[in-house]
Amino acid sequence: MKKDGIEPVLLISSLGVALAGARHLMETAAHSPRLPLWDMAKYGVSGLRLQAALSEGRIWQALVEIHQMSVWPPWWPSLSAVAFGLLGPDYSSARILVVSCWVVAVVAAAWAPRPLVGGAEAGALAAAWLAAGPMFQSLATVNLLEVPGLLLLILCLGCYVRAISAADPSIETRWWRATAITSLCLFFCKYNYGLFWLVPMAVSEARRRSGSWAALAQSLRELVPRLPWRRPLWWLLILWVALLSAIRWSGGIELALAGQEIRATSIGNPAYALYLAICCWAFYRYRKGLGFGDFLPVLTRPDRILGRWLVLPVGMWMLLPPHVKELFGFLENRSSDLIFWDGLWFYPDAFLNSYAAHPALGALVLVLAGIGLRDLWSGCDGRRVVALCLAVGVLALLSHPYKLERFAFQTAWLIGLVAALSLTRAKTVLPRGLLFGVALVVLVSAAWVGVDRPFVEHQHRLRTVSEEVQPMLDAFADSAKRRDGGVLVLGTWNGLSPALIEWNARRLDYAASEESAPLPSTGFEQARRRAWRLQKVIDQGDFRWIAVVTAEPGSAFDQETAWLQPIVDGLRASEHYRAVGPSRSAGAYSWQWLERPGLP
Repeated sequence: MKKDGIEPVLLISSLGVALAGARHLMETAAHSPRLPLWDMAKYGVSGLRLQAALSEGRIWQALVEIHQMSVWPPWWPSLSAVAFGLLGPDYSSARILVVSCWVVAVVAAAWAPRPLVGGAEAGALAAAWLAAGPMFQSLATVNLLEVPGLLLLILCLGCYVRAISAADPSIETRWWRATAITSLCLFFCKYNYGLFWLVPMAVSEARRRSGSWAALAQSLRELVPRLPWRRPLWWLLILWVALLSAIRWSGGIELALAGQEIRATSIGNPAYALYLAICCWAFYRYRKGLGFGDFLPVLTRPDRILGRWLVLPVGMWMLLPPHVKELFGFLENRSSDLIFWDGLWFYPDAFLNSYAAHPALGALVLVLAGIGLRDLWSGCDGRRVVALCLAVGVLALLSHPYKLERFAFQTAWLIGLVAALSLTRAKTVLPRGLLFGVALVVLVSAAWVGVDRPFVEHQHRLRTVSEEVQPMLDAFADSAKRRDGGVLVLGTWNGLSPALIEWNARRLDYAASEESAPLPSTGFEQARRRAWRLQKVIDQGDFRWIAVVTAEPGSAFDQETAWLQPIVDGLRASEHYRAVGPSRSAGAYSWQWLERPGLP
């Protein structure tokens, strides 16, 4: 079969496989009564707030909401706002959007590598790998960023491969613009997802323009003597970077200076100071025409496109202090406290038993990926960028101290793509059409394998909250509606988050406020600061009604909310508050109202 006939057949087949799988995934996504955990609830509430502000024409408030999306950037909440506007504010609306992204991701996986040698067949195999993988399927039923992040990564890869292989300048320009826009969306989906792609793309471009790794190394060696070593500002920059590295790798710096205690435990604020100083210096140099006159003319057309559509928007976003701080916060995540060998084996075990439809298939894919990696590295630029992406992904997984199965989502798909590209190298020796037949059979087999329902349902339960807490959420929402002045909820944690309380109130069309619930804490210093903040809210808020939430003794709830106990004990002993009625229960939780008589 001719190439022009192969590609449409495989693309249409991948769409059919995706729709077949989505039919089963949609049953869980749309009809599950379970509720979102902390992160998922926060994504949903951000989208609901944005949708409410836009629907009411409050443009300034919408901009404020976007600015406050500093931990998780605004791309996914913006897309969620559209879904909520079309489907309503229920939990299922966000899940249906994720399943839709999964369908598009399967088709995009078949589309992305098409310009490469054997790319059409490799894309079909990569699409089958994505469609049949149990973990890929399960994360399509919860409101997490893994599926939309993978979709954007696949689109970035596909656009970049087409940009560097286009012969027509006008087509090349269009694909470079598409690469910049999809890269920007990926960065604004989640910061570390953006770096996951931007770092290998930058390395690929540097090598592509140098012509070889040896030429790139020579260029770097020639650059070192030209650096302004004699300028004081250059050494100040080096010392500042060294300080950031010391804070990052030592866990923090504490010292006493002139009788004052100085503590630096995060690199977010110092990094922002450095970024702001560099921006001010660059603006000054640009206005004075010092150095930029020689730099700007040598920029290529792709450089200008990337600068206009990617670098400039990201640079402007990072000028706002919380955004830089949270960007580095992703690099300073907590640890899983695994011993070395357990941490080293964690992701291979997850790959074999969670991402592959069968462990034997996972082992075969790993072997093929290992065989094909060297070939990709020394192949064309389009194949090399796939190898670079995989290398960055593996290094990030091994070096990051916090281990979760879902963190390997993008890397696991890239391993499947590398294995597929390795297999399709046989196209040069196999009869015409045989490899197409193999790819089509594998793709159809993915539909035959279908959805691993027990695995998907189990993983869905692990990442959601029992519907048993719904009566408690409804009671909080009803109380906030009937009682002016707000209701304070003490005892929120990962499974009963402030965002979940607010989302439930908004879906019932009740007034809700994020400030009506405290945040949980995991460390003493963090708890001390939040306890002080919460006590200040109580003292200044004049709340008439406070709901105190408890759970079964010995649960994770008790561990994460232990810092609240002194505040609760103080309220119970206070002459201003009194308990109203017996405790009510909802599943493993119970709650009791405290009232402050005399307030309206």
